[in-house]
Amino acid sequence: MVYINVLYDIVNIMNTGEHYKKRRSLKEKLKLCAVAVTMLGLPPVAPASYLANDYSPVPLLEQKEVTIITSNVHNRPLIRYLDDDFLQDDPLNILTTHQPDIACFQEISAQDAAELTQYGEVVYKENNNKPFNGSVGIAQVSTRRMSHIQTPNLSKDSERSAIVTTIDDIQAACTHLTDNPVKAKEQLHELLNRYPDLAIVAGDFNLEASIANTIMRNFRYASTDKPTLVHSNKSAVDRVFLKNGQKRTIQHWISHRFRLLSDHRGVKASFRPLNWANTSRQSLQ
Repeated sequence: MVYINVLYDIVNIMNTGEHYKKRRSLKEKLKLCAVAVTMLGLPPVAPASYLANDYSPVPLLEQKEVTIITSNVHNRPLIRYLDDDFLQDDPLNILTTHQPDIACFQEISAQDAAELTQYGEVVYKENNNKPFNGSVGIAQVSTRRMSHIQTPNLSKDSERSAIVTTIDDIQAACTHLTDNPVKAKEQLHELLNRYPDLAIVAGDFNLEASIANTIMRNFRYASTDKPTLVHSNKSAVDRVFLKNGQKRTIQHWISHRFRLLSDHRGVKASFRPLNWANTSRQSLQ
C-alpha cells in the first residue's frame, strides 16, 4: 500500500493552498503517474475473515424469507482524486438499507470490508491488485456464521477469484469475473466444476444474461436480466442465482434492481424457503 499512500499525499498537496489554480494540469500529470504505478503492480492482500459483532439466532432456512444482494460498489480510492464527478457508495449503508441475509460486494476495499462486521460476518479476498483500481476485492457478508471458507483462483492467468463458504449447510459463492467474456465463461465453468454443491451464486458475472443463464441452467432461479450497468443497455451482468433442491424447496422468488452511486445497479433477490419450521399447515393445503 506504499504506492497508494504516497499518491494520496501528492494529491492532497496538489489540491490545497497555492497549488489549487494548477489543479487540472497537475491532475493530468498524476494520471500518468498512476498508470506507471499500475504497471508495477502491488503485492496482493491475503484473504481475511472477520467475525460479526452479533449473529441471527434463527437458522437461515427457518425464517420466513431469505434475502440476497449483490453490489459492485466501485470503491476505488485513487480514482476519487482523479475524477471530480466520482461518487462512492457506503457498503454498510447498503446493508442496513436492504437488510440481506447474504451479501456479495465487488470492487470494495479491505478497509471498508472489515467495517461490515457491524452488520454480519465478513470474508474478504482481493481480486484486483492494480493501484489505479484501488487494490479492491470481493467480500461476502452473512448474518450467520460462515464455515468451510475457501477463496479459489478461477484461472491461472487472472487475479480474479471467488469466495465460497457454507452457511447453515448451504454452500454459497461470491464472485467478480473478468471483463473478458471468453475468460469469464471459463472462470464460471471452473467455479461450478469445483463446487457442484453450490446452492447460491451471486456477483458481477461480466457476461450477457443469456450466456450466464445457459451456463447456470441447473440453477432454477435467476435474478432479473434487466441492465445493471448504468451507462449501457447490455443485459444484466450483476446476478443472483439459486438452485432448488432437497435442502431448499422454494415457495416464492422475487428480484429487482436498486440504485447505487457506482456505475452499476445493485440486485436484490428474496425467496421463501418451504419447510416445516416456517410454513403453516394452511399454506400447504
